[in-house]
Amino acid sequence: MSEQSEVTAERLRICLITNELPGVTPYTGGIGVRFLATAEALVRLGHEVTVLVHRPSKSRNTSLEVRIIHGVRIEIRSVRLLRMCGMPTPLANALGFGSVLGRGTKYDIVFAPEWGGWASLYSVFRSKEGGHLVTSLATSLEQAEAASGTPKSRSVSASLQRMLERVQTTRSDYIVAVSSAILRWTKEIWPVDEVPAVVVPNGLDKSVIDELRGRASDSDGNRAVRVLYTGRLSTWKGVDILMDAAELLWSSGKKFDLSVVGKPETIRGVSSDAYIEEVSARHGRHVAVHGHLSRAQAIEQLMDADVAVFPSRFEAFGNAALEAKMAAKAVVVTSGSGFDDFCTNAEDCLMTEPGNAQALADALASLIDDEDLRLRLGREAEIRSRTLDINAVAKMLENVFSEASQMPKKIGNNFKQVPSADARRESVG
Repeated sequence: MSEQSEVTAERLRICLITNELPGVTPYTGGIGVRFLATAEALVRLGHEVTVLVHRPSKSRNTSLEVRIIHGVRIEIRSVRLLRMCGMPTPLANALGFGSVLGRGTKYDIVFAPEWGGWASLYSVFRSKEGGHLVTSLATSLEQAEAASGTPKSRSVSASLQRMLERVQTTRSDYIVAVSSAILRWTKEIWPVDEVPAVVVPNGLDKSVIDELRGRASDSDGNRAVRVLYTGRLSTWKGVDILMDAAELLWSSGKKFDLSVVGKPETIRGVSSDAYIEEVSARHGRHVAVHGHLSRAQAIEQLMDADVAVFPSRFEAFGNAALEAKMAAKAVVVTSGSGFDDFCTNAEDCLMTEPGNAQALADALASLIDDEDLRLRLGREAEIRSRTLDINAVAKMLENVFSEASQMPKKIGNNFKQVPSADARRESVG
């Protein structure tokens, strides 16, 4: 679909599937925040929208629960019984969603991330009358492992997840990539050149940010500059590089407060919390580690910050960075991945090379020392972020869904076993 084309949309029956959703599941990452905001915006455009979500497998509640949130039908289900039978989590999730979707005749569009391969079984067993499958490229497990620099997991669960993600994506009727970078990378590892694809950036509800900005009190000019990181506490997200940069700044005598918000993971062989505490203790400093917070709590932390930093080795898009820009914060991001699509160095952010602690320290130092620079970048960031309000992005998706609903489907006997990236490279060699 060309950037200029626009399809006149009829009322569509759209189903979004996810394993995380704000206010529904304990953990909510970028997929959940984006999918709920997208669903609500599509309802405002006049479409009938259902979101299917699974409870965590540890939850003892196995009954169906239905909620209506701003016109969106939320169906909350459980795969606990499948897990109790010993079924690996990726397969249980795919089977759980697949059994609810059935042959897919209830929907015109099924919209699912590639992560988890949650729509993989639907992609194989749907009928000719089933809804078109549109896969959202965010980051697959294979890409997450590569970005983290960790060896590929050989566990049954990880192997299944990689296979299901590949099957779903290659059998999709349409691909929506959140950035040019993730689309390029996916084409390098999977045979998706024949699947129609378009880049549609992530969007967020800017009105929520604007309302909280209006309530926020002015910062105390006498306090130290507050630097905030939000995201998984992992090497993939560059938290180790952030701490290396913090050490350089502390060694040079810079005074600033550092806070990190996110789900704990492992960094350099130890828990992220222990790693951050160990590094900061060497310099007699304290880093506020908040762990995973609700979105409302995370936004409160953002409103209290002066600088937001996102040192990812690779980022498919960067919802947290977009949120910070909408909040008019001075933002530091890395170059060469999804940030490139909505960030411009020295105009609405500062960009550094991923993995370069000295460059990151220099960028942070310039913002810590220069209030005028912080304010200028923050103002421009807020202005440019307006184009990524969820209502504008939902209109882009509406056009994609309308076009996809008129296209041929990959069903039944069109299925072919999809070779892995390694196998395809070997065959070429």
